[in-house]
This record gives sequence, structure tokens and C-alpha cells, in this order.
Amino acid sequence: MASLTSSVHAGMHILEHNQSEIEPAWLRRAAGIVILEHYKGAFFFSGHVGTGFVSKRLGPNQWSFPSSVALFGGGVGMQIGLQKSDIILILESPSEMETYERSGQLAIGSNVGATLIYGVDMQVGASAGRGGTALLFSEGRSKGAFVGVSIDGSVLVTNYFANRSFYGKGHRIRKILNNRIVPDGKSLHVCLDLNDFLVAMGNDDLTNHSARILPITDEEDEDIDLDEKRRKEAGCSH
Repeated sequence: MASLTSSVHAGMHILEHNQSEIEPAWLRRAAGIVILEHYKGAFFFSGHVGTGFVSKRLGPNQWSFPSSVALFGGGVGMQIGLQKSDIILILESPSEMETYERSGQLAIGSNVGATLIYGVDMQVGASAGRGGTALLFSEGRSKGAFVGVSIDGSVLVTNYFANRSFYGKGHRIRKILNNRIVPDGKSLHVCLDLNDFLVAMGNDDLTNHSARILPITDEEDEDIDLDEKRRKEAGCSH
């Protein structure tokens, strides 16, 4: 499976490519976001898998560090073809994020409202959920063709191996999604870049990535200025 670093870089590219399709207000009021590179194949019996990450919106101009995830599912019905697509799932219900934080997985089904879009202007599915609303997109550069596209019945699960490789020890999901674990080196810069990108996109200004993330450690209630941490690291490298 892809590393968390490569998933984040791919996710930012997917968001940028779909910028015209995503209202900035959706990100400003979202509870969280999931971005996946998705592969599906079927001949009446279908199977699909995706890899990517989830990030939680912590407040105005602040997103959490990413947690690596994978999507698995299968189904039956009139489904024929092969397809690669890139998926953006914007979760509007805090309860969906809480479910993922608590259990490390999230079922994608009829309880999650979704709008599924493939290609530039072809809508192929929509449903209204009871526990909140999710907006689901597939990137316009999807490859292949499919009849009866759906990810209903899929399960989003945490990729603990990728999280451990990225964060090291103490990589519990609740810590990651509340910025209570601070990665070092290149991993830290990946987290900062993702936060800045999501904030800028929510403000409809991808030219300005100056946001700051202020996590809280488990040992104390004191904010850590990651900009200052970054400056110190740069000084140590000379």
C-alpha cells in the first residue's frame, strides 16, 4: 500500500484538480475529509479497494494531522467494467468522525448521505442520510468505464502500518486526529503543508499557505508552536 506521505501528496493534487467542483464553504463547515485513490473491477460480482487518508477539521483555519486509511468493499448486481478513480469524501457530521476516532473504521452505507459524481458533469448516484451529510466526488480524470458505480457497503479502515511508519510509536488515532502527536523531520512538513493547503482551499486562496497548527501534548496543556519548531529544526541543520 502507498505510504502516508505519498497519499497526502496525491490527495492535495486531487483537491487542486477538483477545485472548481468544491465550494470553499463545504470545507469550512466540514467535520472531516477523506481522500482516496480508488480501484474497482467487476463482472457482475464487484470488488474494489482504495488507499488514502482522513483529516479532521479542528476549528477555523485548522485541520488535524492525517491518518492513513484503506477502503475495501464488494457487491453484486449489474456491474461490469474496470475503473480507477480518485475520491473526495467530505464528512459534515461530527458523529462520523467520532465513530472513526473511536473504532478506527467507518462503514460507507445508506446511513451516510452522499452525492457521487464521475467525470465532469455526470451524476450517477445520490442519497440522503439520517446521521449527517457527506459529499462524495470522483475526479474527472477517472480511467476506465463502469456500469452501476457504487461504493455503498464499503468499509474505511485505518492503515496502522502506514501510521506507525509515519509517526513512530504512540500513533493512536485519537492522538493523530487531535494533533497530540508531533512527527519529526519530513513528516512534520507534510502535515504542515496539508493543513495550509486545506485552510487555503477553504478560504478560496491557494496562493496563501500561512496557517499555523497549535497541537496539545499529553504531558501538558501548553500549546506547541510548530512554526517555532520548524525554525529550530532549520537552525540545527546548519
